[in-house]
Amino acid sequence: MIKNNHNILFLLIVAIFFSTANNSIAQKNVKPKKKAKTYLTFEYYKKTDGSKLLFAKLKTKINKKFVPVVSAVISFTIETDSSTINLKNINTNQEGIAKYYIPKGTKLPTNNEGYTTFKVTYHGNDFYKPKKKKLNLKDIFFHVDFEIFDSIKTINVYADDFVKESESGINKLKIGVFVQRMFSQLKVAEGILKNGKCSIEFPTDLPGDSIGNLIVFTKIEDDDDYGNVENIQTIKWGIPVTEKESFKSSFSGGSYIAFWIISLFVVLIIYLITKKLKISDDF
Repeated sequence: MIKNNHNILFLLIVAIFFSTANNSIAQKNVKPKKKAKTYLTFEYYKKTDGSKLLFAKLKTKINKKFVPVVSAVISFTIETDSSTINLKNINTNQEGIAKYYIPKGTKLPTNNEGYTTFKVTYHGNDFYKPKKKKLNLKDIFFHVDFEIFDSIKTINVYADDFVKESESGINKLKIGVFVQRMFSQLKVAEGILKNGKCSIEFPTDLPGDSIGNLIVFTKIEDDDDYGNVENIQTIKWGIPVTEKESFKSSFSGGSYIAFWIISLFVVLIIYLITKKLKISDDF
């Protein structure tokens, strides 16, 4: 009798399990009454070597929180006055990101003003609404060199978009200079292009690695005409420091992210230890 009860209980559990699983699977396959809204980010980066990166990120909202849309097909295209050029369809990764690289030297179609129209499209499905974004951008020659004159360290920037209408050169374009710290890039200087040129004085008190090397990023950021353009170089313009000093220097100059991460970690450890001691006292 007991054995029969055990068998009945086992069969009941199995039946409940498969019933729940079937309901779950059925729910996943049921089309929602309303498609979820999608949010698409589209960015352009020109790298030091002249290659270009088209960066797309797709997300949606669940319970008022943004979450990535995974394995979504993103179409990368270039539009002209007469046609659409298909570059590639790429599935988003676990972070909702799809990237398309354009090799150095690739000739891109432009309009009379020198602009290329890049477009990304998510066509949607039964669960998510479609979304698309465009960027109208000009290519740019972006050269950076470093010089020391009378003990003054200077970064010289030269830029040209080769558009006839701008024969006087590019003006009023902001250039930022950053150095790599442990957890982020630290902005250390900036300048503005005049007639396609600018000279930016570089700080003399920045800690580098054990031989004084610094990774220096010279950038155009989120510009309406040129997008994101960067030049990355390693130069021995820092103060040589030991590994221990280098760790401390990561907090200098306003790099507060590392400070707060470690501070929160320490507070968490103290909290857990205190809680554990309190539990021990109760027993």
